[in-house]
Amino acid sequence: MKKFFSIIFICVLAVGSLSSCNDWLDVQPQSQQREKDMFKSYEGFKSALVGCYSSMASATLYGERLTISDIEYLACLWNEPGKNTGVLWQHLYKHDYKNQPVEDDVKRIYSGLYNVIAQANMVIKHAETEGSVIADAKSRNVIMGEAYAIRAFCHFDVLRLFGQLPQNPKKKVMLPYSQGTGINYTAPYLDYEQFVAQLEKDLEQAEKLLAGSDPIQEYNYDALNKMGDNPVTLDDEYMQFRQFRINYFAVHAIKARLYLYIGKLDKAYKEARYIIDAKVAGEPFMKLSGVKDISNRLYTLPNECIFALSNNRLDKYVPDLLQGYNGRVDGETNLVITNEMLNKVLYDGANTTSDNRYISIWNRMSADVTGHKYPSLLKYSYNINEYQRPAMLSKLMTKLQLMPLIRLSEMYLIAMETTKDLSETNALYKTYMASHNVNVSKNFTSLDEVKAEVMKDYHREFYAEGVMFYTYKRTFTKRLLFTSKPMTEDNYILPLPITEANTNTKPVK
Repeated sequence: MKKFFSIIFICVLAVGSLSSCNDWLDVQPQSQQREKDMFKSYEGFKSALVGCYSSMASATLYGERLTISDIEYLACLWNEPGKNTGVLWQHLYKHDYKNQPVEDDVKRIYSGLYNVIAQANMVIKHAETEGSVIADAKSRNVIMGEAYAIRAFCHFDVLRLFGQLPQNPKKKVMLPYSQGTGINYTAPYLDYEQFVAQLEKDLEQAEKLLAGSDPIQEYNYDALNKMGDNPVTLDDEYMQFRQFRINYFAVHAIKARLYLYIGKLDKAYKEARYIIDAKVAGEPFMKLSGVKDISNRLYTLPNECIFALSNNRLDKYVPDLLQGYNGRVDGETNLVITNEMLNKVLYDGANTTSDNRYISIWNRMSADVTGHKYPSLLKYSYNINEYQRPAMLSKLMTKLQLMPLIRLSEMYLIAMETTKDLSETNALYKTYMASHNVNVSKNFTSLDEVKAEVMKDYHREFYAEGVMFYTYKRTFTKRLLFTSKPMTEDNYILPLPITEANTNTKPVK
């Protein structure tokens, strides 16, 4: 464990200073000096945080594996991989973790998450000791608040991937919660309750620092993105584009997601409702944008993204994965589903004559060379040539080149699942479905009925966003939507890399 975090620490310094890979083997005194130099100015702090978000947007993490591919194969959302598909996805689909391709993949993801955490820890450490180089107190609070939030966000996904079941586990899992830096630092292993308590503590600290300092409480996303009718230009450029940072409202959304996962439903409801009802400058902080965005071919629904990652490389690799606009697919090698999966399972019982997700986000005409149809997802597809004119670049960067990590739709579904008021649920559901061009005329008659429908909409709403595996895990779903194989507790707990202690998983006594 100590060796692992030493490697992470050295790599973080290299990333932060934009050094080459050869510099990763620098001796400790040089690495320490590089770290000190990095945080001598406000620019250094900003660069360090930008490095965190850039690492998060890499294909190893939220640029692909934890949104589009690996995590969705764990949820068995794509067509079952055939013999011509990479062996990694074949194993993930079967939840077979004891093989070299999966072990290598898991190690990359695990290392990637802790690399981001280490970067955030460096920001926190130096903000506490040398934060005076950031003259403006609000800017200093935002820098520290984001760092705490990033640390919590990544640790939460460590818990959701590698941790025990959140409800009634038969196996206990201990995981490292990293709060330090340095070549000699060893992160302590915490049990589930301790790990969750530290997550809550980090999120509370992030909220406290961002409250009253984050510009998102004064200006809406479009204004800060320099879009819309009332764009705003702030003196500090870093404070623009708050949608692509873990901002004040994003922290509340993460808390809603965390509390739902750990079963604190009253708190989950409170946080989700806070986001739904939030106001900025007297107007709703955000509204559901399904009708507007989908009609404008903005299939990631950017106008309801509470937190997204900027990713200007999407057009370089996503077309090879999804083949959305292309329409010519391979049912074994591309991430597609079958007509039966789409029509008889995913949208069974749904209003497919008007639901804009069914009509517009899936290319139902995609086919292989024999003419066999495989619906393909258009969510991340766009023609970059349409946006090369200077006037279109802002739209390209803020509405298309992004990975949605938390959307307002999720807050609606959380509120619906956790409220005890059936009339409130019916009102929320009608608003939610209206954003997908569906008029709901029939009310729910029980909260159990609500939960069943919410699960259906989790499937339909968040395809290729890395949500369903965690939803299955928190509910310990025994049979996934598209498979008949029963899921076991072990299927929901990814094994730690072999470089880690292998004694972290123990049966409950």
